[in-house]
Amino acid sequence: MHRTVGFSTGALAFGDFRRALNMLRVRRDILAVELSALRQPELLPLRDAANELDLSQFIYVAVHAPSNIDGETEQQVVNHLFDFAAKGWPVIVHPDAIHNYSLWSTFGNLLCVENMDKRKEIGRTVDELAIVFNRLPDASLCFDLGHARQVDATMTEAYLILKVYQSRLQQIHVRNDSKLTSQIRCDGVIPFG
Repeated sequence: MHRTVGFSTGALAFGDFRRALNMLRVRRDILAVELSALRQPELLPLRDAANELDLSQFIYVAVHAPSNIDGETEQQVVNHLFDFAAKGWPVIVHPDAIHNYSLWSTFGNLLCVENMDKRKEIGRTVDELAIVFNRLPDASLCFDLGHARQVDATMTEAYLILKVYQSRLQQIHVRNDSKLTSQIRCDGVIPFG
């Protein structure tokens, strides 16, 4: 099976999805994109523009939900994100952003739970992900290689996550955080399905 490689708009142009998409248009071989709304104020403009965006070059489109959602606005955020899921686009979410699991369960396998780094209190290990997937049994997995390496440099935990949840694997985040690249971070998105 051919795997498609792409980029997150947030990694290419912080907070400016239109600029990032323009950057990707010059590379017709990039066939996947993750539309980033990592900060909550980015979500509504992205949702409002979604129908107007030229995404015709992409065979895979996903949306990254805000990484910090307070309980008071969670229903509104989920409603906005559901507009993307209605297009068949997976929605990537950090497990610590979820307060009311029943709101998120409506996404089914289009909800893609991302494993977390050391700063988070949930979703870092195979056991912590089990708690999330027990509450969201239809959700898929967005495996973040950089997060996994930060949690366990031996990559044993990464191996366990992939071994246990390989059937849920929807997307992989691959990063190049090398200081040798002049502090440029390139977030790759590799969808599986």
